[in-house]
Parts: sequence; C-alpha cells; structure tokens
Amino acid sequence: MSDNDGWKGNSMKCIICGVGTARKVQRKRLARYNGESVEVPRAEAYRCDGCGEEFLTPNQAKEYTKAVKNEVRKKQGW
Repeated sequence: MSDNDGWKGNSMKCIICGVGTARKVQRKRLARYNGESVEVPRAEAYRCDGCGEEFLTPNQAKEYTKAVKNEVRKKQGW
C-alpha cells in the first residue's frame, strides 16, 4: 500500500494527541465486509509513540478498503 495524498515521509506529529510522533507501520489487520471476516496481511497506517493510537491517511484508508474487498473476493473464489 502506498501513500501519495500529501502525507510525506515515514513520520509526523500525531494528529490525535498532538504531542507524540506517529510513524508509518505495516501490520496484519482483521476486517469485516458484507458479513465476511478477512485478514489483510500488510495494511499500512501511522502509530503514535506517545498515545499509541493508530490512524490512516485518506489514501491509506482508500487502499485498505481496496485490500479488504480483494481479500473477500479471494475468499469467495472470485
């Protein structure tokens, strides 16, 4: 998953707490779509080293949504 919506670099000031540094991370995430539970193996987000919150940029959210739908299609044999 890539990020080209204006959020540059691998870290930024946390948009949640405004104090910590949020760094780009990739990890496995579980999701549910149309009643199907799936696992996205490498979902990208930012995680704050201060408050521990994770958040997605708009482009990361778009890419994550696509990845979830693709995993559902794979699971259903499409």
